Amino acid sequence: MVDVRCGARGGPGNVDADSVVTDVEKLDPDAVLVWGAPAHAKYPGVVSRLQHAHPGASTSGISDPIKGNVGTLILFKRRA
Repeated sequence: MVDVRCGARGGPGNVDADSVVTDVEKLDPDAVLVWGAPAHAKYPGVVSRLQHAHPGASTSGISDPIKGNVGTLILFKRRA
């Protein structure tokens, strides 16, 4: 999970989209959840970089009935 409010590596605002993509490549997960408001400054860049790095991925928004869109789930196409 990548929380754009806190950062994948610690402190607030410490999200670097390239580092997220590198970490995802190393871990080779089935999916990544990008958590936080899409209006957050880093959110679109993180989601965009992950989608660009994994063009076969499927993307779904996560909604809360009160807060609205609270995240994006990216399911990676599995290799045979």
